[in-house]
Amino acid sequence: MKNYKLKHLLVDSVELKCLLISRGVRVDKSVYKWAKGRARLDLNPVCCNCIILSCGTIVQLTDTRLNSQKSPGILNLLRKANDTPFILRINKDKPILFYEKEEVDEISFPPVSNFYHQHTSLGRPYLGNVAIQGLDWLTFQSQNLMHPKDLYEIVNYAIINDGITSLQINYMGESEENPIPAYLDIIEDVFLEEVILQITPPKDITVTDLYIEMGTSRIACSVEAWARARAVTPVLEYVAQKHGSAKALSNFIIGVEAFDSLAEGTSWLAEKGVLPTASVWMPTNKSAPKLDYYRRVKEHFAELYNKYGLEPPASKGLNVCIARDIWNYSKK
Repeated sequence: MKNYKLKHLLVDSVELKCLLISRGVRVDKSVYKWAKGRARLDLNPVCCNCIILSCGTIVQLTDTRLNSQKSPGILNLLRKANDTPFILRINKDKPILFYEKEEVDEISFPPVSNFYHQHTSLGRPYLGNVAIQGLDWLTFQSQNLMHPKDLYEIVNYAIINDGITSLQINYMGESEENPIPAYLDIIEDVFLEEVILQITPPKDITVTDLYIEMGTSRIACSVEAWARARAVTPVLEYVAQKHGSAKALSNFIIGVEAFDSLAEGTSWLAEKGVLPTASVWMPTNKSAPKLDYYRRVKEHFAELYNKYGLEPPASKGLNVCIARDIWNYSKK
């Protein structure tokens, strides 16, 4: 944990992460040139770029300079580049984060990687189907069902070549043939510290017992905002009651609802042994919350984690999720 100065403001690493994600960063073209061959940074935002603050905090890097036509599915989330006070540029051969004209921090990047240039033996590209989060997490995208062999090859490649230790499989929806058991079966002998399965609430919630028996560490059903939570709370309660505290988790998108509503929902879940996590919202057509909102969120989640003994998944940090960052803050 470290404090950073933004003109007259003093913010800690969790707060700075929230501001960087919600405001975006104007990345100078020289940064991409500097990073070529020495860092994992790509002009294609589907590669899930991130930076590492000097304190070790990992932060999603969304370049507001990039033309939204190159990736409308992601960059249409951004406001105009001039709206962000954060700038990343090379200064004396070092990547430096600025707040307007004042230097904030010397940052770093994940090591150079060929991950997104790979294809499986069945011909499926890694790019667009899976993403490396930070330094040690691999996330499979929910909209792209794949053959279990593809999943196995990608996971093994990421472990050997990119130091991945944990996995999240997103399967949002229901099909006639449920692919989850086949996914879990094929990675049974692969050493992973954590496997999170994010799913749409199943009609038969007892199927989650099978998933956990097959090696799933935690079951996730994201409510995003408390007002939409009714559909997912039964399965979350079931998993927490049967398999233990923090075996079920639900992610909230921080910034889309008023703090009081967020606090009500996360408190309700935490009391029942469900782990609430938090990902920072990247606004589309209205202003992001002010700093005080993020400070209240940080303190609230830290209180819940300590009060109910809930620990988010271990990692070196994820791009937009701040749960582990807050847990680290709560243990300072």
